Amino acid sequence: MVRRKREYISAQQALELALRNDEATTELYRKLVRVESLPTYQECYDLVRTMKSNVRAKMTARLLMASDVYTIVTNELVDQIAQTLLGLKPKRALEICAGSGKLSYWLNKRGVEIVPTDSGEGIKSDYCEMLDHLQALNKYRPDVVLAAFPPSETPQIPLDVLSREHVRHFVVIGKAALFERRYGAEISRLAAIAPLELPLFPRSADGKHREVDRGITLSAIYTKRDSV
Repeated sequence: MVRRKREYISAQQALELALRNDEATTELYRKLVRVESLPTYQECYDLVRTMKSNVRAKMTARLLMASDVYTIVTNELVDQIAQTLLGLKPKRALEICAGSGKLSYWLNKRGVEIVPTDSGEGIKSDYCEMLDHLQALNKYRPDVVLAAFPPSETPQIPLDVLSREHVRHFVVIGKAALFERRYGAEISRLAAIAPLELPLFPRSADGKHREVDRGITLSAIYTKRDSV
């Protein structure tokens, strides 16, 4: 049996292919990348649902990663996160690992006063202050911290955040399971953990979340034990 060699294309090649052959992918890509544009969950879902394969999803994913977009920010997701944060009654809210700052941009429009920050590695944005999470914690001394899909290379982030005496709540989107696998015991000593259900955009072509189906916690609110 002769196995076919896999062919990989660069993000730039994928973009050129999208622009040439797939107007739907190109338009969604542009809407997802622009800070000032906010797609609905249904717009994203309809694109995936109509696919016969994962080709278009993989193409879109490549384009987004090339543009430093790691969180699919939709209207519904912003609404629910805003409701969650407002319920915590923050005195000073901070987003770390914010990428382009798109999530905070729309949260501010929902009445949440929050400052977006990112380490700035390869990211250029007029909507985000270039600070790593330690610098941002030192500068703003927030009582509520938000992180959406923080990098897997820094699983110690919850410990860095929750060890600050001024932090009351840490809201994690999309990477809670990773943190708990690596530092579950240490995190549990510092904070109580409450799973948070959010309308995250599914990564599979059938519109399902494999992690959710297996009972894996994707998002959570960590509340310092002295604040419980």
